[in-house]
Amino acid sequence: MEAQGYDLVLIDTRPGANADTEDLILATDLVLIPTRPGQSDYSIAERTLEWFEDILKTVRPDSPTPALRTVLTAVPAKMISVLTGDLDIASLTPRDRDALQAVMDMPHALPKAAEHAKASSRLAEATARYAGHATPRPQEPRPTSHLTWHRRARRPPRAQSGRSQRRGSGHGSAARWWTAPARWRP
Repeated sequence: MEAQGYDLVLIDTRPGANADTEDLILATDLVLIPTRPGQSDYSIAERTLEWFEDILKTVRPDSPTPALRTVLTAVPAKMISVLTGDLDIASLTPRDRDALQAVMDMPHALPKAAEHAKASSRLAEATARYAGHATPRPQEPRPTSHLTWHRRARRPPRAQSGRSQRRGSGHGSAARWWTAPARWRP
């Protein structure tokens, strides 16, 4: 892709430990795992982190390896208030506190909130404080008008019957990726 003038390629794969996903991981510079601060999501993210670490053990020590971050998505307003210091952590239920603590212990990136840059910046600063990291420098959201949508079928459609046929065309049936021209610097 670099030879074609692209600096950034985003690949959205189906969830789970799949052979094709493993190949994509080894070909990337950065892997992002979207994670909601909820019991079921963070336990799945933890298993994914363990799988990622197992993959990296198969790579030679002198080979480049991708970085991994979890991206907080769908963070409830009450948790944002706790992270920004507007509410005390005691205001969360014990289950939410456990989920928040587990998610905060994972490597993380900015929450998905490009359309809410101010809230995203506040949450990033609070998240960094809570996790004991240096406060990240706030950035303006990048324009997305230069992104190009590509879609390629992962495998030819197969004959299915009933309910599974309707679900087969949904999430996970095709690889998705976005590319940005070289003139757009992330």
